[in-house]
Amino acid sequence: MFFFFFFNYIRFAQKYGIEISVEEMKEFEQVLIKHPMLGTKSPVGEKLFEAIRFHKELEEGRILYKLDEYGTHTLLFRGRNRKSDLNPAYTSTDMWAPPSGYSSHGRYNSIGVPVLYLADDKAAVPYEIHTAHDEDVDIGTFQLERNLLLFDIGEFNNEFEGFVADTRIESRQLKHSYLIPNFIGACCNYLGYDGVIFKGTRGHDLHYTNYGLFNYKDGEDLSIVGNPISYKQILERKLEIK
Repeated sequence: MFFFFFFNYIRFAQKYGIEISVEEMKEFEQVLIKHPMLGTKSPVGEKLFEAIRFHKELEEGRILYKLDEYGTHTLLFRGRNRKSDLNPAYTSTDMWAPPSGYSSHGRYNSIGVPVLYLADDKAAVPYEIHTAHDEDVDIGTFQLERNLLLFDIGEFNNEFEGFVADTRIESRQLKHSYLIPNFIGACCNYLGYDGVIFKGTRGHDLHYTNYGLFNYKDGEDLSIVGNPISYKQILERKLEIK
């Protein structure tokens, strides 16, 4: 499995004439575990940065258009959990990404670095934010006010995202499995991408797309439509019988 995980980065770099070995990727992961803020000081980190830079210079990023083919604004959704019997519903102001310094460790953000995670399907939101059985979820609707330039994580193969999301679940505050994706997100941020786009992998019979946005202005590049709507969950418990 680790070979599969690393090979996706290797294949991406090869598209731009940059050679990286599996052993080098293994060493790079260890560098990030020890020095998570110094990725580009590693030769492999520099190679990956250059590959992403070539990708952007060749205009191979994805455009998320503010209007669809019918002239309708693109809508995305973000949810927040709250205990059903205690907390008041979140307001529109509460639905933006946390302020700098307050974000937990995410797939494409380091601890304290704000990234606005959104989905294009409201039904997928409780799966993405791991809503517990005693919680309701408040969902805000976001409207694009300009086109966004995104790095498609599918460049590393769509199955790659499922591997990161589902097979390396960790309880550590600093999640080792997030360190290389964090590095990719930081490179994209520095190079001027507005965010990343990645395939949703949770929920039965759901086909949706996730977005992690880092270069945008609240209320200008995106706006919130109306007030968040509160939803209760319908939960179904099943055992995995072996």
